[in-house]
Amino acid sequence: MGLEKLQAKIDSLFNSKIGENEPGAAIAISYNQELIFGKGYGLRDLETKEPITLNTNMRMASVSKQFTALCILNLIDKDLLSLNDTRSKFWNFPVFKDITVEHLLNHTSGLADYEEPYFLERWDKSKIVENKDILKWLETNPKPLFEPGKGWEYSNTAYLVLALLVEKVSGQEFSSFAKENIFRKAGMENTNFYNLAKPIEIKERAYCYEKDSLGNWEKVDGFFMNGILGDGAVYTSVNDYLDYDKTLRNEELLSKKAHELIFKPSSNIDGEWPNTGHEMIDLYPFFKNKEIGYGMAWIVTDDIASHRGSWHGTRTMVVRRLNKPLTILLFMNSNSEMRELLMIETYELVNQYLKTTAK
Repeated sequence: MGLEKLQAKIDSLFNSKIGENEPGAAIAISYNQELIFGKGYGLRDLETKEPITLNTNMRMASVSKQFTALCILNLIDKDLLSLNDTRSKFWNFPVFKDITVEHLLNHTSGLADYEEPYFLERWDKSKIVENKDILKWLETNPKPLFEPGKGWEYSNTAYLVLALLVEKVSGQEFSSFAKENIFRKAGMENTNFYNLAKPIEIKERAYCYEKDSLGNWEKVDGFFMNGILGDGAVYTSVNDYLDYDKTLRNEELLSKKAHELIFKPSSNIDGEWPNTGHEMIDLYPFFKNKEIGYGMAWIVTDDIASHRGSWHGTRTMVVRRLNKPLTILLFMNSNSEMRELLMIETYELVNQYLKTTAK
């Protein structure tokens, strides 16, 4: 399969699944740090009818976690933090006893989930939840899921605690620290962590949509938990992310030692991947029959690093080959169920193309 045929097949795939007047997707395929396919489908704003492009800034959900991890690695590079530091060194709460920075990063902390039951059921939804509110809840010592290091459970709570830790250690507001120390260094000029309680302008923003009970698309950007940073909340574009991907491949963002940690598994995934379970992981051809671990906010095998993001009105996924210079990005501004199908079919088409070109 030649490049033109690959491009035509992917274009046909996305056009068949995404209508031109509905929320859509941005797709990009980079090989050898060159864009071999990139295009936007559907609309970033249903009211203005503005289309999604490679410069559209879209909400990343849990793909954001890798940037939180990079902030932590930046502090480790500066000798301000260690993977073995315990949380009680910074907050003397019983819930943090024996939990290390590494436990938070690799989902072995055992911290309770902040969404259920407390904040979804008991919080005044007219008020936006922020990280400081969840820290106050953690001070009440919610029952842990397991002892630190004795289990594995995907934890959004852990990553917002990491964002709080960045503030505690650096003395700088988290989104500003990330902007200065990660995004700008990676060439991500229009990328930001976004807090609904302290909103900033996002250039070429894609709004997030879900269908209401009548089947009409409804904006859901005002969700009361959109003030939480660290476990999600990054807005970025395909073009910004590809610039960042280059800095990772060239190991230009952090020290060599820190770069070596990013894709090195420090825990094995024996719990459930967010909102799914192993049966969903098994759908992806690049995960089948592989030992799966967790690195610095990347799900990793011997040759693949990947992560998904799911939140109100957004679905995202990044796939990165570790033994080949291939990166695939899929960013969507709805809760579409098409993410898995689109990524799997795109990956298989790219794989066919690479096998052809290698001959």
